[in-house]
Formats: sequence, C-alpha cells, structure tokens
Amino acid sequence: YKKFLDLIPLEKHERTEEDLEVFLVDFQPPNIKDWDSGMVKYFIGEWFLENANPLKEDLESMRESLLNLFNFLDREGKLPGGFFEQVSAFLRK
Repeated sequence: YKKFLDLIPLEKHERTEEDLEVFLVDFQPPNIKDWDSGMVKYFIGEWFLENANPLKEDLESMRESLLNLFNFLDREGKLPGGFFEQVSAFLRK
C-alpha cells in the first residue's frame, strides 16, 4: 500500500486514501484473486452511489483512484488475467 501511495502525487494522497478506504474497508471486496469487472461495475454503479451519496467530483475521484490502484496492482502481477484491461475501459468512461 505504501509503495502504491509513493507513486501518487502528494496533492492527491489524502483523496486517494479516502477513496481506497471506502473501497477496501467499507465495501470490503472479495479476495483479490476473485476480482472481476462485475464487482467493479457493481461497486461504482450501485454500492458507491447508494452508500456514499457521491457528488460528481467524488465519482470522478473514485474512478481515478481505482484506476491508479488497479494499474499498480496489474504492473505488480497481483490481478487476475485480463482484469485491468476490462475495468480500465469502464473506469475511463
């Protein structure tokens, strides 16, 4: 986690940590080996909207934070095959 945050610009640290706390602690995704695009779509499209009542800026920030996290995890070889390709197109919408 610290290795990931070290790659994030300092001015985005706090917001990124807040976003990831919502995803990792509040949402509690399954084990990383079980992540798929459906889980991300459910989180962004339903859970986050219903539980966090986000503003447009919050939604954009969450998408950016997840994209950065998933990109890092993909480069580290931690994600299931094809996961990053599937979710990056969705998160960039």
